Amino acid sequence: MTIPTTEPCPTTKLPTPAERRAANQAFKALTPRQQRIQIATDVLKHLEAGTFIKAQHLGYFRLDRLGISLDRSTPAKLQHQLLKLNEPCTVCAMGALLLTKIRNYNGYSCSSIGRASSDHCLIGLEGIFSNKQLRLIENAYEHGIMNSTDIEEAVWKAARYMYRNHDYDTDTSTMQSIMQNILDHNGDFIVPGFTAQQCGVLD
Repeated sequence: MTIPTTEPCPTTKLPTPAERRAANQAFKALTPRQQRIQIATDVLKHLEAGTFIKAQHLGYFRLDRLGISLDRSTPAKLQHQLLKLNEPCTVCAMGALLLTKIRNYNGYSCSSIGRASSDHCLIGLEGIFSNKQLRLIENAYEHGIMNSTDIEEAVWKAARYMYRNHDYDTDTSTMQSIMQNILDHNGDFIVPGFTAQQCGVLD
């Protein structure tokens, strides 16, 4: 699938405000499927380059500890702060998707997010990934730590054990495999042996 060119990721040069606005608009013009492909591609690029994000089991990030202002009275946008960030953020799979989406393509109020949680990820990626898809992705990454009542038990268990073997012995290799799964299935995270509908895929 051909995707319109957006800001290269990672980048060694901070984009100008005009370039950032152009990248944001280009991303908004994509379909949700194209957006999922773009985000997964960018996450892989960051992981391979060792920039911006660092895969970590039960990962989280604290903006205040990264020197990012959380002053609710300021108009600072998280996107601009993340673009300037030199220190990698330790993140889980959903956190990697959310922060990469915000950093490259979307302004987001710093005071709205503070410390990332699963709810922030579900809200921040709404309309791009379904809640079911995100919970399956996180389940595969964390090996079953998240609970879900709206996903078939068989799908849930299969996702939990997708990456629990010696081939995925690091958080980075597991996250890379999840992102590659999304790319291999044209923007969908698919658990082997189950349909896209069972995996909660958005059109």
